[in-house]
Amino acid sequence: MLFTSPVFVLVFLPVMIAAYTLTPPRFRKHVICFFNVTFYVLSNLKRPICILLLLMCAAFAYCAAFAVRSIRKTGVIVFAVSVCVLILAGLRILSMSSAPDAVRYFPVGASFYLLAVISCVVDVYRGDAPPPASFADALLYITYFPVMIAGPVIRYKDFFSMTDPEHIHISSSGVACGIQLFVLGFIKRVAIAASLDEAYIKITTQIGTDTGENLSLPVVIILGALVLGIVYYSFSGYSDMARGISLILGIPLAGDFGSCLLPTTVTEYAENFMNSLYRWFLDYVTIPIKKRGKKHTGITASLAAPITFLCIIFWFRASVPVLIAMLPMMLLTWIDSRFDTRKLMSKNILTRTAGRILTLAVISGFWVLIRSQNVGALADKLRTMTLMTPLQSYSLYLTLFNREFFLIGIMILIVRYPVIHGYVSRYFSTFKSRRYEAAAQWTWSILLMISFFFVLMYMLPQNPQLATTPFVGITL
Repeated sequence: MLFTSPVFVLVFLPVMIAAYTLTPPRFRKHVICFFNVTFYVLSNLKRPICILLLLMCAAFAYCAAFAVRSIRKTGVIVFAVSVCVLILAGLRILSMSSAPDAVRYFPVGASFYLLAVISCVVDVYRGDAPPPASFADALLYITYFPVMIAGPVIRYKDFFSMTDPEHIHISSSGVACGIQLFVLGFIKRVAIAASLDEAYIKITTQIGTDTGENLSLPVVIILGALVLGIVYYSFSGYSDMARGISLILGIPLAGDFGSCLLPTTVTEYAENFMNSLYRWFLDYVTIPIKKRGKKHTGITASLAAPITFLCIIFWFRASVPVLIAMLPMMLLTWIDSRFDTRKLMSKNILTRTAGRILTLAVISGFWVLIRSQNVGALADKLRTMTLMTPLQSYSLYLTLFNREFFLIGIMILIVRYPVIHGYVSRYFSTFKSRRYEAAAQWTWSILLMISFFFVLMYMLPQNPQLATTPFVGITL
């Protein structure tokens, strides 16, 4: 069961909201914990060993937090972190096996709750937060289901303060904003990302049938743009749904997967797009290494971005050839962070344009490789690239200029309305009046709800795989 499952939207979420709002404030943390475990059990009914692994990780986090607090030795914290890293590496290696059922060895959300265990242990060791008061508190943090699929990644010290009963505040405006945010993410994932993926498949299939023709440059550009759109709307959709659910529960989360349409460097893309994951590695990897060795401050301060991309490669079970092909990009990321090439790229409009074109080309190639897992086929296609082929141009026309894609364009405008409104109101004072703001907000909310019901009733049944597979369109 995922956020895009009809069972979740029509049954699980309404029942959870009703039970949560009717529960006295002092028991609400227990209600969240119950629905956390219930969500995870329903998501892994066919893999009961995954449920056992989750409970073992929560128990390990609870015990390790007290161990590092009472025995303040470096060896204890190193051991605790090493156990989590080894478990994650072992699960990933098993999932990369060629066996047909290898994917069952990697539980849903394992990456996030193992990162949560590390965060809990390290924050307690540093003294940034006290150990979990009970096993239920540890289980609440480790199994917090809104962030289990695609984040955002929450650090334990932040979660501990946010879930304090004094800070949890449920209001009608918060619930309304949470529902609106969930609807926004649902439209992004089910309607926009899925439709872009369908267009990508149609174009690549048509190219495969065009025997004897080389790949044309417009096709390469459009495929790259489609892949970037698929990735952005998939991840930001899940993130918005997670933040919406959490806001309904009275626990606001910071935004993640922000706008990254025109990054000048790969590091800027990592900072803006994968913000919470990037900050996590910055806090728990880069800064500790930097403090341990002041002589290598410049070198260690540039590790967060390449490590983030490395984890993404393993996250999506990338093959060894893909990993080797991505090493130059990771080296480019490290050089960018080490020597701060962003300042060089931001000097004038010419350097900014060149940096944006190069960065978009590198990032789109990265995600195409993650999706296809075939370095040789991509290299052959690019090697024979030409400026234009009439048949491929006609295929693009049939795929991109139809009624369904026009509808998706309207939904993209609805989803991006706050950004568009921000740009318009910046230059026209007429749009800053309270009456206009209220009317625009009501209109946008109504359009969102109409789009949500349309997507739920019409588009979701056409993509049943979205109910069981979280990263359709990003990986094969």
